[in-house]
Amino acid sequence: MRFGVLVAGTAALMLSGCLGQGDLERQSTVVSAPPGVALPLPARTMLYMAPRDLDRPLIIEATLHRNEETKTPDGRTLEKAAKAVLSQAFAQVETNQTTIRPQLVIKVMGTPQFSRRDNLMKIGCGLDVFQADGSMLGSFVARFNTKNPVDYGDALEPAYKLCLKSATDQMLASPAVIRAAKAGGEPHPAGYKSFIESLGLRP
Repeated sequence: MRFGVLVAGTAALMLSGCLGQGDLERQSTVVSAPPGVALPLPARTMLYMAPRDLDRPLIIEATLHRNEETKTPDGRTLEKAAKAVLSQAFAQVETNQTTIRPQLVIKVMGTPQFSRRDNLMKIGCGLDVFQADGSMLGSFVARFNTKNPVDYGDALEPAYKLCLKSATDQMLASPAVIRAAKAGGEPHPAGYKSFIESLGLRP
C-alpha cells in the first residue's frame, strides 16, 4: 500500500511539473505595440550586461539553509531571452556591441529564485533604458512566478521571456522611449564616449 501511495504521489508531482512547463510555453511573449506605433522601431539598440552577470550560473535553494550552484547558465539565458523579446521592439539589437553605434542602451537585469522544496520559479527582471549619451529614459521592472512546479533548467528561459515581456510592454508605453527610438541620428560623440566607457566598454 505504501509503495502504491508513493508511486501515485510521484506521478502526480511529475504531471504537475509537466503542466507547469506547458503553461509557460503556451503563454504569449509577443510584446504590445502602443496605438499608432509600428514595431519594430528603427533604433539601433545595445543590450548591456556586465561580463560577471553574463557568466553567472543559476543558484537555487537546495534546502532551507543551503544553496546549490547548478550548471544552468543563468546570465546567458537571461541575455538570450532579452534579445528575443526586445528584437520585437527594435530593428537592431546586439549585446555589448558598440560597433553598431547604438542610439539606445538598455541595461538588462534578472533575478531568479528557485527552491527544491516547492519547485516553483520566481523571476524578477528590469530594463534601464538610456540614450547613447547616458541620459536615462526610464526604468521598467516586472515579476513572473510559475503557478505549478517546474524543472528549473527547462523553465528558466520561458519564465525570463514572460517577465521581460511585461517590462518591455511598460517600456513601449513610455512616450520618451518612443520619441528617442524614432529620432534617429548619431549620439553626441563626447557624451557617448563617456557613457560607454563608464560601462567598461570601448566606444
